[in-house]
Amino acid sequence: MANALTAKSLETLNFIKNYNGDLTLDTIAAELGVEPRSINGTLVALQRKGLIERVEAGVENVDGKAKIVKHIVLTEKGKAYDHDAAIEMDIQEKTAAIKAGN
Repeated sequence: MANALTAKSLETLNFIKNYNGDLTLDTIAAELGVEPRSINGTLVALQRKGLIERVEAGVENVDGKAKIVKHIVLTEKGKAYDHDAAIEMDIQEKTAAIKAGN
C-alpha cells in the first residue's frame, strides 16, 4: 500500500493543516478553485488513509431542505504526516518486495 500522497491529496492536506477556522467540503473546494464533487474524492482518499475525519457540526437550510453540515478535521496521524518519510517508506517496501521476488 502506498504511503505517499498524490500531489492533489498533498495539496489538500497541506491546505487543511494551514487553514484557520471551520472547514467544510464546500469551503475547501472554493478555496482551491475546484468543484465540490472533485475535491470529495480527494477527501475520501485522505479519510481512508486516516489523515482526516468528517465530523457532524449541525444542520443548515439549503434551498428549503435540511442539510447536515460536516466539518473536515485532521486526525493525529494527519497532523503528523510527513511526505518525505512516506516516500522513503514506499521505497523501502518496494525494495523489500523486489528482494523477496514479488
